[in-house]
Order: sequence, then structure tokens, then C-alpha cells
Amino acid sequence: MLKKQLIMEKALELFARQGFEATSIKQITDYCGISKGAFYLSFKSKDELILTLIDHFMIQITSDIDYIVKNTKDDEKLLYEFYYTTFHTFYQRSDFAKILIKEQLQTLNQELIEKIHSYDLLLEKVILSMIDRLYGEEIKQTKYDLMYCIKSFMSIYSNLFLFHNVPLDLNQMSQSLVEKTTILAKHTTIPFLSEELVQITKQQFQEKISKEQLVE
Repeated sequence: MLKKQLIMEKALELFARQGFEATSIKQITDYCGISKGAFYLSFKSKDELILTLIDHFMIQITSDIDYIVKNTKDDEKLLYEFYYTTFHTFYQRSDFAKILIKEQLQTLNQELIEKIHSYDLLLEKVILSMIDRLYGEEIKQTKYDLMYCIKSFMSIYSNLFLFHNVPLDLNQMSQSLVEKTTILAKHTTIPFLSEELVQITKQQFQEKISKEQLVE
């Protein structure tokens, strides 16, 4: 096993038990059986290690979802495959998903917040492309509300099996959310979120980060 991969896997175990802030580099190196020097050959700091873990986790999730949206040919199956893939991916990586959700609620680390938000924007883009494909012009006025509803379903239902030990039936959960999403898409008539409002939110986020960070 590569040393960098070893550090990531062992640190993840410690973070799951103790959280980011409570886990020191010394605890990580002791748990890995390596020196601090060996740690710093792989990561400049604990923050860099955390951000690398977030990248690794979020790239897998967004890539899995993006692949399904782009490669599911049957529109009638698309929404089901989207939900199934989302929850299956979260379930497979449940240890880090739990850490990430908990840390978002209490972190003051601006770089971590911005990193998570940048992936959130990528996810929104994928969801909107799916909505446009499935419903097109018929929900033009309410598509941003629907996008946030879908994101809320993803978050809330993930919490059920991540933190409340609800038995997971991926098939039934996905079918249930397809039905709910379809009802919302077809019967919601009063929009709240406009494209202008969503763009303002994105712009406020982008103004907080540097050109170099955006390029990265």
C-alpha cells in the first residue's frame, strides 16, 4: 500500500471516531506507524490531508452521479437510477459521509466550507441537466425549486440510514423518491427560486475565492 493511501485510510478511521479537530498529526502518525517526517512528505498539513479526503470522496460521488445522468438512455429509468446511485454511493462510503455532514455543521474552516460548496455547485449543475432533460420547458419557472427539493431528498434520506440506522432498501427508497419528485415536477405551479436569485448566490460564493482557486 502506498504511504499516502495508508495515511488517508488510517486518518479516516481516526476522524470517524474523534472528528477533524480532535485528531492530531501525532495521533495519525502513531496510528499509521510512521514518523512525522514521513507524514509531511505526503501532506503539508492536517488541513491538506482533510481537503484531499474531501476531494477523493466528492469526486467519486459527483462522477458516479454525472455518469448515470449522461449515460442512462431511457428517460423513464433516469430518475430512479439517479437516486439509486446517489444512495448506493453514500452507503458504500458511509464512514466519511458521516464525518463530512457532522463537520459541516460545526467547522469554521473557510477553505473546507468553500471546497464543499464548490462540489455542491457541480452537483446542482448535474441535477439541473437531468431536470431539463426530463421535463424541459413545462417546468421552466419551477426548475430551481425542484432542484433544491431533490437535493433535500438526497440529504434527508441519507441521514436516515447514516445516523438513525433505518433499514436500507435502496430499491424502495428510490422508487418512493421518483414518485415524490414526479408529483412535484408535474403539480408545482408557484415558483420561489428564480434563475437570477440562484446566480446571485453563486456569484457571492465565487467572489470569496481567488482566481487561482477557481482555476484549480
